[in-house]
Amino acid sequence: MKISELTYCSYIYLGFSTKEIAEYTFKAVKTIENNRYNLRKKLNLSPDQDLAIWMRSFINGL
Repeated sequence: MKISELTYCSYIYLGFSTKEIAEYTFKAVKTIENNRYNLRKKLNLSPDQDLAIWMRSFINGL
């Protein structure tokens, strides 16, 4: 993973919304939505799985 993806993962893990992530990173909401989509593709997650819950269970399971 790239550093930007790991940073994005940390925002998700902390429970930030897409809008909040966009505000803190000075990016458009659509850009963050695309990042979320690409991350889900990279992790092979289906659309019905919650990314934040998956990330917490993955990290806490390590």
